[in-house]
Amino acid sequence: MRSLLRPAAWFLLFALLALPIQAADSAGSLYKKGRDAEARQKYEDAYTFYKQAYDIKPTDLKYRSAVERLRPSTSIPPVSSPSRKSVAPRR
Repeated sequence: MRSLLRPAAWFLLFALLALPIQAADSAGSLYKKGRDAEARQKYEDAYTFYKQAYDIKPTDLKYRSAVERLRPSTSIPPVSSPSRKSVAPRR
């Protein structure tokens, strides 16, 4: 029984140490997806990816600046095309 306890403890230790590394990888991959979406001019998607990366690592300035840079462009509503019919105002 004791022989199994030591490897289990080591495994648990390495698993706990690997959690922040996995979070950094996922924040980095989300940031990369955001850059790709921004390059395709899909700004809402890019903002979502950047925001998710920032939520994982809020102390990283790279993620925060990306969120702040795209925030104004995503808050502007899309321009609707004018209708072909001209409607006279009611009096």
